[in-house]
Amino acid sequence: MKLTKERILDAARRHFARFGFRKASLSEIAAELGVVKGALYYYVPGGKQELFELVLQRDMDQVLAAMRSAVEAEPDPRRKLRAMADARLRVVIQLKDLLGVHRDVLEELVTIIYQQPNHPYSKSERDLIEEILVSGETNGVFRRIEPRATTAMAIQAAMRTLLIPALYAEPAHAAEPVALLEPLFELMLLGLESRG
Repeated sequence: MKLTKERILDAARRHFARFGFRKASLSEIAAELGVVKGALYYYVPGGKQELFELVLQRDMDQVLAAMRSAVEAEPDPRRKLRAMADARLRVVIQLKDLLGVHRDVLEELVTIIYQQPNHPYSKSERDLIEEILVSGETNGVFRRIEPRATTAMAIQAAMRTLLIPALYAEPAHAAEPVALLEPLFELMLLGLESRG
């Protein structure tokens, strides 16, 4: 079978999901593909770090597309926040289940994404939250909060904190893991909604 960038990304994705970034090995990825490690550098000159970023970007593009679609389908800004979190959670659950990602590996991935405030995924997610806030302000549903970027960052941090517990919820919550986020939404909306 011909070596392509997509095949490399698929194999790398399986390895990163199974072992995490630190323990995944380019040699093992190459072995799965039936090539020598050096062949991977033709497609990914930056090695393991670049390969990880490409795999992550592909999956995060899928998550962002689902979130944006869910947000655009909702007219009410309050529901937009819930729809965004719900879409994010559902796609990440699908990816986690598809790849059999262990909790410690997912915790490592979340840390890598969010430890850099300007990571492309983190920034795109925060920008989407800011768009929702602007929509709410424009429609008179949310009060004007300045600085808006700080508010978006706080909402993102709160949602991120609950991501792993929601993904690995007890079986009683497995049918509706977004319900674990409900208390967070209640608190956020109390602070965001217009009092007028």
